[in-house]
Amino acid sequence: MPAGRHVPPAIASAVDTKSQLTIVQTSKAMQSLVSLYRFYVRFMQAAAAIAIGAIVVILTAQILYRYFLSGSLIWAEELSRCLLVWTCFLFAGIAYQRGEMAAVDLVTRLLTPRVRLVVMLPAIVCALFFLGVLFHYSIIYAGQNRMQILPGVSVLWRNLTGSAGGFSIFWVYISIPLGLGILFLHMLGTAIRMVATPRELPVRSEGAAL
Repeated sequence: MPAGRHVPPAIASAVDTKSQLTIVQTSKAMQSLVSLYRFYVRFMQAAAAIAIGAIVVILTAQILYRYFLSGSLIWAEELSRCLLVWTCFLFAGIAYQRGEMAAVDLVTRLLTPRVRLVVMLPAIVCALFFLGVLFHYSIIYAGQNRMQILPGVSVLWRNLTGSAGGFSIFWVYISIPLGLGILFLHMLGTAIRMVATPRELPVRSEGAAL
């Protein structure tokens, strides 16, 4: 359109309406993502509390049986270890997001936000590559051990299900790629946020060790 030419009010109004509609749709999409993330955090926190509570109850029962009833729950220690492995890997992403992983931020505290981005973003990219490699080989490792069973947990499994088979250690090892995948998504979100809002870059990138 030539410079200085008058834009008809109807066209200008249509453009404004379309822009407002796009903004509203984007806002609704962001609200949906925020709601989904909050549900994910609440679910993971509840699952972590249940898993830790189950470990406490199981080990307490094992102590009572061993020292007061002169017996033993042969599946208690194995099951507790399985739950602990699942807890460590499955909730690593939440721990990272909350900045609860070990980090050395002595240098990054002294840097400006722009320089901090130059330093931290390559570290995040390297960590993502490393997680991808671990994810690939952890799936292979879990598959290679699918025929191995846990003897203690297998007793409990047979008593609860009546199945003649045992409890495969595959269901323990599969927590590794699952947890690594969740952590990968958290760190990828951090990298995207670094590029999108470099001025708001924190001193510690949600627990990413440098």
